Amino acid sequence: MLKASPAFPSFSVDNLDAAKKFYGGTLGIEVKEITGVGVLELHTNGNSPIILYPKDDHEPSTYTVLNFKVDDIAQRQCL
Repeated sequence: MLKASPAFPSFSVDNLDAAKKFYGGTLGIEVKEITGVGVLELHTNGNSPIILYPKDDHEPSTYTVLNFKVDDIAQRQCL
């Protein structure tokens, strides 16, 4: 069902400005702000963008996440 859908990783951060400074400035990764959505995209060579989103009660992740981009989530419900 999701075989043809692009997949992308994402994770939360406690501060988007600090994340932009660290990933863009310190690590030199291309960072794009997604206007009106309040998230950042990290662009690395040859990979799908990595989405960073703010979370007030952010704690470092103890798990991994794989997301799939779909046109209509209602048509893609797996449960």
